[in-house]
Amino acid sequence: MPTKKPVEQAHGTIDQFAEKAHQAVDKTAEGLSTAEERLREEAREAAGKFREGKEFTCSQGEELVSRVSDYVRENPLTTLGIAFLAGSIFSALNRRRH
Repeated sequence: MPTKKPVEQAHGTIDQFAEKAHQAVDKTAEGLSTAEERLREEAREAAGKFREGKEFTCSQGEELVSRVSDYVRENPLTTLGIAFLAGSIFSALNRRRH
């Protein structure tokens, strides 16, 4: 039975190591691909929720402005009194600070 030369044994060991390294890289790449896919999906969902929240907030703001405008039109003197009172309180608080 002939024995392998040390150089042939080294090549065999290197080939085995290279094969295992390739397998590890392939497995890691598959895992990263799956993780990237999940991250992209989560980002899409977060963007959709953000958009929904923005639309809801805008609609609520528009509703509030509409209600205040209606109140001002229907009650101009009361609105003027509230504005005067708020201004007086703000001015008094500001004077106390200085």
